[in-house]
Amino acid sequence: MTKALKRLLILALALVLSASAFAGCDKSKNGSEGGTNAGNGTTNGTSTETESGTEAPLEDFDFSSVDITKYITISESDYLDSKVTLDTSYIIRDDTVDQYIEDERFGKKTKTNGDTQVTDQPVKLGDSAFIYYTGYLDGKAFSGGSNASDAKPYELSIGSGSFIPGFEEGLIGIIPEDTSKDMPYELHVTFPENYGNADLAGKAVIFEVWIEYVVQYTIPELTEDYVKNTVKFDGTVEEYKAHVKKTLQEESDAKAESEALGSVISNLMEKATVHEYPQQSVDYWYAMYIDQFEYYMQMYAMYGMSFKTFDEFAIWYMGLKEGDDWKAVLTGYSKDMTKNVMIYYAVAAQQKLSVSDEEVRLTAEELAKQYSTANKTYTADEIIEQMGESRIRQNILMEKVDRLLTEECTIEYKDK
Repeated sequence: MTKALKRLLILALALVLSASAFAGCDKSKNGSEGGTNAGNGTTNGTSTETESGTEAPLEDFDFSSVDITKYITISESDYLDSKVTLDTSYIIRDDTVDQYIEDERFGKKTKTNGDTQVTDQPVKLGDSAFIYYTGYLDGKAFSGGSNASDAKPYELSIGSGSFIPGFEEGLIGIIPEDTSKDMPYELHVTFPENYGNADLAGKAVIFEVWIEYVVQYTIPELTEDYVKNTVKFDGTVEEYKAHVKKTLQEESDAKAESEALGSVISNLMEKATVHEYPQQSVDYWYAMYIDQFEYYMQMYAMYGMSFKTFDEFAIWYMGLKEGDDWKAVLTGYSKDMTKNVMIYYAVAAQQKLSVSDEEVRLTAEELAKQYSTANKTYTADEIIEQMGESRIRQNILMEKVDRLLTEECTIEYKDK
């Protein structure tokens, strides 16, 4: 396992296990919140040269061996018995269940009569319509809104939601042979307000469409035979609906808990008082990001996106403007990660949470299974050696803090 891959793995684990690693980050501050860049532990650990030209430690600062209150202060009242209000969209309703099952049935459609090209029967839901189209805004064809010059028609699965609302629905009932290039069918539709192209967002347009032919599909009906033999559920249609609703609600509850946890961490990020940022930790996270940047710069190059310099890539990758001090911004991100980690240790200290050697061993065994491949297998000892026992222990501690914060949080739902 190379140094870069090790760091990427650790960064990925940290971002996943700490559900809201960047919650509450104010990127405009560049991490300049109170405290000092210098801290104890700045010269401990092996260092390595980064793309930025700075020496960075291979290991994070060991917060478990210090009095965390020297570095950060948090209040129990900011996370115990906390309340978070979320939108009622997290509550699964019957119409959501119906839409899920409808989409599921759509995904299990089968060809009615093979690849027969039908021109004399109306388009119906589920069919593949092979179309040409040209879009007009205020009477003028707009860029990217036509395939009329293509050698082959576009295959549009009716009901797939591939096109903007109203387009696919508008073709249902149209007989292909009643349309042609000289006699297209006019579709009056409106682009969504949040459409990616600002020139078209919220605009009413007209599409001239002609259908070469359709390949017909049959969407299975929602019957007990479908439930038992197609989706392999042992029960009635109503029992299946109840099962889907329960499953969707469980998934939604997990998302709601994650959202609520992020809100709690965001609140702690905002209200915590940092007394000192250990420079070793800031440098450590900075090096993590540099490794990530170098990795993705290489990946983008493989797909033809080349950059003249690392600086140019960093500015683009971070969504900054030319001339912006990306290193200062990245230092801010690194301080935010350090602050986030310190918050977890502060909560753990206040609530007397700890990690046993057995928990470290069990986690290492799970990670060994997760990252082993047919070409390379890992043992628990190798994982501990490569990642470091302290990092694994920290990740377990973060999970425990996440669970505690989630259990202490009451979620209320209200309409927007």
